[in-house]
Amino acid sequence: MTTTLSKRQLAAQRLDETITHLWSRYAEEPSNKEIRNRLAEHYTPLVQHITRKLIPSFGLRDRQSAIGDALLLLVMQIIPHYDRQSDFRAWATHCLRTKMAERKRLEDLHNVHFARNMGAEEDWPGIETMLVRPQEPGSEGRFAELMAALPARDGAVLWLRYCRHLRLDEIAAAFDVGKTVICKQIRRSIAVLKKLCDPPEDRKSAKPRKAPRRDES
Repeated sequence: MTTTLSKRQLAAQRLDETITHLWSRYAEEPSNKEIRNRLAEHYTPLVQHITRKLIPSFGLRDRQSAIGDALLLLVMQIIPHYDRQSDFRAWATHCLRTKMAERKRLEDLHNVHFARNMGAEEDWPGIETMLVRPQEPGSEGRFAELMAALPARDGAVLWLRYCRHLRLDEIAAAFDVGKTVICKQIRRSIAVLKKLCDPPEDRKSAKPRKAPRRDES
Protein backbone atom coordinates (compact mmCIF):
# COMPACT_ATOMS: atom_id res chain seq x y z
CA MET A 1 0.00 0.00 0.00
CA THR A 2 2.85 2.36 0.91
CA THR A 3 4.59 1.64 -2.38
CA THR A 4 1.39 2.37 -4.31
CA LEU A 5 0.84 5.69 -2.54
CA SER A 6 4.41 6.74 -3.08
CA LYS A 7 4.10 5.97 -6.79
CA ARG A 8 0.95 8.07 -6.97
CA GLN A 9 2.61 10.89 -5.12
CA LEU A 10 5.61 10.67 -7.41
CA ALA A 11 3.38 10.73 -10.47
CA ALA A 12 1.49 13.75 -9.12
CA GLN A 13 4.76 15.53 -8.40
CA ARG A 14 6.01 14.88 -11.92
CA LEU A 15 2.73 16.13 -13.33
CA ASP A 16 2.95 19.31 -11.27
CA GLU A 17 6.48 19.86 -12.48
CA THR A 18 5.37 19.28 -16.06
CA ILE A 19 2.49 21.75 -15.76
CA THR A 20 4.74 24.33 -14.10
CA HIS A 21 7.24 23.87 -16.91
CA LEU A 22 4.51 24.26 -19.52
CA TRP A 23 3.28 27.48 -17.91
CA SER A 24 6.82 28.83 -17.88
CA ARG A 25 7.26 28.03 -21.56
CA TYR A 26 3.86 29.47 -22.39
CA ALA A 27 4.76 32.72 -20.63
CA GLU A 28 7.80 32.94 -22.91
CA GLU A 29 5.90 31.83 -26.03
CA PRO A 30 2.25 32.92 -25.70
CA SER A 31 1.66 32.26 -29.40
CA ASN A 32 2.75 28.62 -29.11
CA LYS A 33 -0.51 26.73 -29.74
CA GLU A 34 1.03 23.36 -28.97
CA ILE A 35 1.83 24.38 -25.39
CA ARG A 36 -1.57 26.01 -25.02
CA ASN A 37 -3.30 22.86 -26.22
CA ARG A 38 -1.33 20.68 -23.80
CA LEU A 39 -2.41 22.94 -20.94
CA ALA A 40 -6.00 22.84 -22.21
CA GLU A 41 -5.89 19.04 -22.29
CA HIS A 42 -4.74 19.02 -18.67
CA TYR A 43 -7.43 21.42 -17.44
CA THR A 44 -10.32 20.05 -19.52
CA PRO A 45 -11.65 17.69 -16.78
CA LEU A 46 -11.61 20.54 -14.26
CA VAL A 47 -13.47 22.92 -16.59
CA GLN A 48 -16.04 20.24 -17.43
CA HIS A 49 -16.60 19.62 -13.71
CA ILE A 50 -17.07 23.32 -12.95
CA THR A 51 -19.40 23.74 -15.93
CA ARG A 52 -21.64 20.84 -14.90
CA LYS A 53 -21.96 22.34 -11.42
CA LEU A 54 -22.81 25.80 -12.76
CA ILE A 55 -25.36 24.80 -15.42
CA PRO A 56 -28.27 24.16 -12.98
CA SER A 57 -27.77 27.47 -11.18
CA PHE A 58 -28.13 29.36 -14.49
CA GLY A 59 -30.99 27.17 -15.74
CA LEU A 60 -29.37 26.49 -19.12
CA ARG A 61 -31.27 24.03 -21.32
CA ASP A 62 -28.59 22.79 -23.71
CA ARG A 63 -26.01 21.17 -21.45
CA GLN A 64 -23.82 19.75 -24.22
CA SER A 65 -23.62 23.07 -26.02
CA ALA A 66 -22.75 24.83 -22.75
CA ILE A 67 -19.93 22.36 -22.11
CA GLY A 68 -18.68 22.88 -25.66
CA ASP A 69 -18.65 26.64 -25.12
CA ALA A 70 -16.73 26.13 -21.88
CA LEU A 71 -14.02 24.08 -23.57
CA LEU A 72 -13.70 26.68 -26.32
CA LEU A 73 -13.47 29.38 -23.65
CA LEU A 74 -10.71 27.37 -21.95
CA VAL A 75 -8.56 27.60 -25.08
CA MET A 76 -9.51 31.13 -26.16
CA GLN A 77 -9.68 33.02 -22.85
CA ILE A 78 -9.09 31.12 -19.62
CA ILE A 79 -5.57 29.94 -20.41
CA PRO A 80 -4.35 32.91 -22.51
CA HIS A 81 -5.48 35.48 -19.91
CA TYR A 82 -4.50 33.60 -16.75
CA ASP A 83 -2.04 35.73 -14.76
CA ARG A 84 -0.69 32.76 -12.72
CA GLN A 85 -1.05 34.84 -9.55
CA SER A 86 -4.54 33.71 -8.55
CA ASP A 87 -5.84 30.18 -8.13
CA PHE A 88 -6.54 28.66 -11.55
CA ARG A 89 -9.80 27.07 -10.39
CA ALA A 90 -11.09 30.41 -9.10
CA TRP A 91 -10.10 32.14 -12.33
CA ALA A 92 -11.77 29.47 -14.47
CA THR A 93 -14.96 29.65 -12.37
CA HIS A 94 -15.09 33.44 -12.77
CA CYS A 95 -14.72 33.18 -16.57
CA LEU A 96 -17.32 30.42 -16.83
CA ARG A 97 -19.84 32.32 -14.70
CA THR A 98 -19.48 35.37 -16.95
CA LYS A 99 -19.87 33.25 -20.07
CA MET A 100 -22.95 31.43 -18.75
CA ALA A 101 -24.63 34.65 -17.67
CA GLU A 102 -24.26 35.92 -21.24
CA ARG A 103 -25.52 32.61 -22.63
CA LYS A 104 -28.55 32.76 -20.33
CA ARG A 105 -29.31 36.29 -21.50
CA LEU A 106 -29.23 35.15 -25.13
CA GLU A 107 -31.44 32.14 -24.35
CA ASP A 108 -34.01 34.43 -22.70
CA LEU A 109 -34.01 36.71 -25.76
CA HIS A 110 -34.46 33.65 -27.96
CA ASN A 111 -37.41 32.51 -25.85
CA VAL A 112 -39.13 35.90 -26.19
CA HIS A 113 -38.63 35.83 -29.96
CA PHE A 114 -39.86 32.23 -30.12
CA ALA A 115 -42.99 33.11 -28.12
CA ARG A 116 -43.80 35.98 -30.49
CA ASN A 117 -43.51 33.71 -33.51
CA MET A 118 -45.68 31.09 -31.84
CA GLY A 119 -48.54 33.61 -31.71
CA ALA A 120 -49.05 33.13 -35.43
CA GLU A 121 -50.41 29.64 -34.82
CA GLU A 122 -53.50 31.15 -33.19
CA ASP A 123 -54.68 32.14 -36.69
CA TRP A 124 -54.56 28.59 -38.01
CA PRO A 125 -57.92 27.19 -36.73
CA GLY A 126 -59.89 29.81 -38.64
CA ILE A 127 -57.86 29.21 -41.80
CA GLU A 128 -58.26 25.45 -41.40
CA THR A 129 -62.04 25.91 -41.18
CA MET A 130 -62.07 27.87 -44.44
CA LEU A 131 -59.66 25.54 -46.26
CA VAL A 132 -60.28 22.04 -44.97
CA ARG A 133 -63.85 21.97 -43.72
CA PRO A 134 -65.99 24.17 -45.98
CA GLN A 135 -69.30 22.71 -47.14
CA GLU A 136 -69.37 24.11 -50.65
CA PRO A 137 -68.39 21.73 -53.48
CA GLY A 138 -64.88 21.85 -54.88
CA SER A 139 -63.33 22.70 -51.52
CA GLU A 140 -60.64 20.03 -51.87
CA GLY A 141 -59.47 21.52 -55.15
CA ARG A 142 -59.44 24.96 -53.58
CA PHE A 143 -57.32 23.67 -50.70
CA ALA A 144 -54.80 22.11 -53.10
CA GLU A 145 -54.73 25.33 -55.13
CA LEU A 146 -53.99 27.47 -52.09
CA MET A 147 -51.33 25.12 -50.75
CA ALA A 148 -49.68 25.13 -54.16
CA ALA A 149 -49.24 28.88 -53.75
CA LEU A 150 -46.77 28.18 -50.96
CA PRO A 151 -43.17 27.05 -51.45
CA ALA A 152 -42.92 23.26 -51.25
CA ARG A 153 -40.99 23.37 -48.00
CA ASP A 154 -43.50 25.69 -46.31
CA GLY A 155 -46.36 23.47 -47.39
CA ALA A 156 -44.53 20.43 -46.01
CA VAL A 157 -44.03 22.18 -42.67
CA LEU A 158 -47.75 22.98 -42.42
CA TRP A 159 -48.64 19.41 -43.35
CA LEU A 160 -46.32 17.96 -40.70
CA ARG A 161 -47.56 20.40 -38.07
CA TYR A 162 -51.32 20.29 -38.60
CA CYS A 163 -51.98 17.04 -40.45
CA ARG A 164 -49.38 14.78 -38.84
CA HIS A 165 -49.47 16.76 -35.57
CA LEU A 166 -45.71 16.71 -35.08
CA ARG A 167 -44.14 18.92 -32.42
CA LEU A 168 -42.09 21.91 -33.50
CA ASP A 169 -38.86 20.35 -32.29
CA GLU A 170 -39.62 17.18 -34.28
CA ILE A 171 -40.19 19.21 -37.46
CA ALA A 172 -37.03 21.21 -36.79
CA ALA A 173 -35.06 17.99 -36.42
CA ALA A 174 -36.51 16.65 -39.68
CA PHE A 175 -35.30 19.73 -41.57
CA ASP A 176 -32.10 20.08 -39.49
CA VAL A 177 -32.90 23.65 -38.44
CA GLY A 178 -33.84 25.43 -35.23
CA LYS A 179 -37.38 25.75 -33.91
CA THR A 180 -37.32 29.49 -34.55
CA VAL A 181 -36.82 28.86 -38.27
CA ILE A 182 -39.86 26.55 -38.31
CA CYS A 183 -41.93 29.17 -36.44
CA LYS A 184 -40.99 31.81 -39.00
CA GLN A 185 -42.00 29.49 -41.84
CA ILE A 186 -45.36 28.78 -40.20
CA ARG A 187 -45.95 32.47 -39.53
CA ARG A 188 -45.09 33.41 -43.11
CA SER A 189 -47.23 30.63 -44.58
CA ILE A 190 -50.25 31.46 -42.44
CA ALA A 191 -49.97 35.13 -43.43
CA VAL A 192 -50.00 34.13 -47.11
CA LEU A 193 -52.99 31.82 -46.62
CA LYS A 194 -54.92 34.51 -44.73
CA LYS A 195 -54.55 36.87 -47.67
CA LEU A 196 -55.66 34.18 -50.10
CA CYS A 197 -58.64 33.28 -47.93
CA ASP A 198 -59.89 36.82 -47.51
CA PRO A 199 -63.11 37.37 -49.50
CA PRO A 200 -62.78 39.73 -52.45
CA GLU A 201 -63.64 43.30 -51.64
CA ASP A 202 -66.49 43.60 -54.12
CA ARG A 203 -67.79 46.69 -52.53
CA LYS A 204 -64.55 48.58 -52.91
CA SER A 205 -63.92 47.41 -56.45
CA ALA A 206 -67.47 47.97 -57.66
CA LYS A 207 -68.30 51.38 -59.06
CA PRO A 208 -71.01 53.26 -57.18
CA ARG A 209 -74.32 53.27 -58.98
CA LYS A 210 -75.81 56.58 -59.92
CA ALA A 211 -79.28 57.36 -58.62
CA PRO A 212 -81.93 57.33 -61.36
CA ARG A 213 -83.05 60.73 -62.52
CA ARG A 214 -86.52 61.78 -61.61
CA ASP A 215 -88.82 62.67 -64.42
CA GLU A 216 -89.51 66.35 -63.84
CA SER A 217 -92.39 66.25 -66.23
